[in-house]
Amino acid sequence: GGGAPVTLAGAMALGIAENLVGLVVHQLAGKGSPFLFGSNVSVLDMKSTVVSYGCPEWSLTQAALADMRDEIYGLPIWAFAGASDAKVMDAQAGAEAMFSIISTMLSRANLIHDVGFLEYGSTSSLEMVTMADELVAMSRFFVGGIPVNEETLALEAIERVVSGGPGSMFLMDDHTFEHFMQAQFLPKLLDRSRYDSWEEAGAMDFYQRCNVEAKRILSEHQVAPKPDEVLRRIDQILQAK
Repeated sequence: GGGAPVTLAGAMALGIAENLVGLVVHQLAGKGSPFLFGSNVSVLDMKSTVVSYGCPEWSLTQAALADMRDEIYGLPIWAFAGASDAKVMDAQAGAEAMFSIISTMLSRANLIHDVGFLEYGSTSSLEMVTMADELVAMSRFFVGGIPVNEETLALEAIERVVSGGPGSMFLMDDHTFEHFMQAQFLPKLLDRSRYDSWEEAGAMDFYQRCNVEAKRILSEHQVAPKPDEVLRRIDQILQAK
């Protein structure tokens, strides 16, 4: 309804046409150069007149574009995820970020960005980025599916526990210790402790835990240097005409 028709189909049609024009110009300038396709269809909120970063329409049009990528264009696409229209890292931020992250992963976008954006892309916070990292990890576990093989079916473990008598349990079986790290999603920041344990640990809410983790990363993390060959290649790309 702002720079394109208010209907999603019309906005996508215009956006795709603009992308194809850009592709032609791009290839005329550098034949065979990499190109990311993306019509970037969000909504202009009719109450606030801002372009929403937390709306479901953006995720929906990205999924539609991913289908067209597979069936028509064959071009890699970019997408957004982990962003929100909220002004602070609150429940709205978490809900909108998670919706876009899981939907974009299921769409199999080739490049995903905007993680950690707040206020329709105007601001952000380290706590929001830290939260989004946890949500991305959860979503990756989900889209990874359920591996089914001899080890994961655990028929031998079932037989041991069933035939082991009243004192036998899966918790004490070797199979559990060998596989629980891979079989379960183990959150770093999402709290699953009992109330009394949570209270004894300081009764921190999710925002506070993200704040502590962000500060820890800033103080402890050391960026590994890039190999010399990679740095030389980057310089070559930047200097190319």
